[in-house]
Amino acid sequence: MAIKAAKAPLLYVIGDRGAFKKDRDWLQAMVTVAESLMEHENVALQVRVQGSCSTSRFRRMQLARMRLDEFIENGLRVFLNGTVTQADRLNFKGVHLKQALLDETIHNPNHLEIATSTHSIESIQKTAEIGASFCVFGPVYNPKSKVAPAVGLDTLKLMTQQSPIDIVALGGITHERVSPCLKAGAQGVACISAVMRSSQPAKSINQLIQAAR
Repeated sequence: MAIKAAKAPLLYVIGDRGAFKKDRDWLQAMVTVAESLMEHENVALQVRVQGSCSTSRFRRMQLARMRLDEFIENGLRVFLNGTVTQADRLNFKGVHLKQALLDETIHNPNHLEIATSTHSIESIQKTAEIGASFCVFGPVYNPKSKVAPAVGLDTLKLMTQQSPIDIVALGGITHERVSPCLKAGAQGVACISAVMRSSQPAKSINQLIQAAR
């Protein structure tokens, strides 16, 4: 059955494996975050595994899919940061494509909801062409998870004014920075550290959502 493009999430939590030393800690955090997200509307979770060999990466994707099965079946929007093929093999309902993969994805695969990472108006337009629900753009502020120059609110505003698709702002997001991003035209915010590195992820999620409403 075809999956139609949906509204961009107000909060998009990126469950990055790199935020943890051990798989078990990451997987437990993913469950904790998923439980909290289930209490809110218009939210989504991303499974992201990077920096390892393809076999290890896929195994970790598989472990995350198994732990999140109950939440996915109960309606939580969960995107696999990977390829359409990987999302198919693991029975995810959503896939998050890196900008580099956009040229390889000529059309919407119908059975998957799509989100993308973008860094230019060209990639944003490509995202719209393939029928994606939304794109993530940034880093708006200096991110805590990696070293990368911030593009700033003015650039975010310029992108949202030109974009034919909803944009979710990423990069250094805290609850104090949610409102400026939304005022710049973003339809939601995405974060890693603000939730995945928090000692109280449920509290952090509540603060971010309250700031967005």
